Amino acid sequence: MLVCACDFNKEKKINFSDSNLNKHISNVNTNNYSTEIYSVIGNNIIGTIYDSTVENNILETKGLFIFNNETEDFQYIKYEEKNRVIDFTVIDEIIYMIIVEENDIYKWKLESYNINTQEKNIIKDGNLCSLIEYPRLFNRNNKVILTVLKDYDGYSCSNIRELFVYSLNDNNLIEIFSENSKEMIIYNYTNIKVTDDGIYYVLKDQSNENEFLYKYDYLKNEKEKIFVNDNKNYTISNFLIDGTNKYINLLSVKNRYSKILYNSEELDSNKFLLFEESINDKMILTHNYDNSWSIYDTKENKLYDCIIENVESDIYPKYYVLNSNKIIVQTYDEKYLIGDLK
Repeated sequence: MLVCACDFNKEKKINFSDSNLNKHISNVNTNNYSTEIYSVIGNNIIGTIYDSTVENNILETKGLFIFNNETEDFQYIKYEEKNRVIDFTVIDEIIYMIIVEENDIYKWKLESYNINTQEKNIIKDGNLCSLIEYPRLFNRNNKVILTVLKDYDGYSCSNIRELFVYSLNDNNLIEIFSENSKEMIIYNYTNIKVTDDGIYYVLKDQSNENEFLYKYDYLKNEKEKIFVNDNKNYTISNFLIDGTNKYINLLSVKNRYSKILYNSEELDSNKFLLFEESINDKMILTHNYDNSWSIYDTKENKLYDCIIENVESDIYPKYYVLNSNKIIVQTYDEKYLIGDLK
């Protein structure tokens, strides 16, 4: 068991215990392949089992799992193609998958799969410049959003200027908007955020290196600039949007310290904060570069350290929020733990 004791006015703890997801995975993962969680949708934890020993760059997906953390219902879908399901989401009986295959260049396709009938449909495909720039799927209240960078044309891997955003209706893609700037590049693509009313993304001006956080409001069908970083000593590392509240993590380019901005108030943290997620309306939890944990209290504008005790195996930095007081993490020895914030 892990205990995280935090100096948070009075002591705060995160009590970790084994997740029942472990026993379900062990029942189907007889070859001891690697596993990974992709996202949490409502009560459902979705992820993949993959072979990390194959001699290619994409690794091979062996199966997909969907685990309801409340009812403990577990679904496993065996995957037999020799490529990688690098992202997927689920609506009712339909799985939407981003599949990557490796030939002379990386190719991707968006495919739908009916769990009941096993019917497959390729919805869109294209080429990739690099594996980290694969299209992303976002599921907001059973509405699927797809983000795609411009297809790799075989000539240039840098300075990507085109972003396309689609909504997915059954097996049909409808373009919501596109970003195509002659002066700016799409920056930090992996940190695109989708909320109930908009899509948030960062552009970087190549002439002066200023960074701009934009919101595209798909209810109003308009784009809004909501933050400008003109400080060359810092770069936008991450951001969280919760209604009208804006949390922005500016990372120093010199010493790996973070400067936190929360609704224009500034906190110099002197830490390298990573993987921030909103736990509830007053708490942001971060698992940091040095494997420490911190809690940022948005009401007090203060950062509090957490001390991890009784650790039997290191924890991967990324974690997922289950509800307002629970998270799930993965250890380096392939176990999942539920963290209960007290």
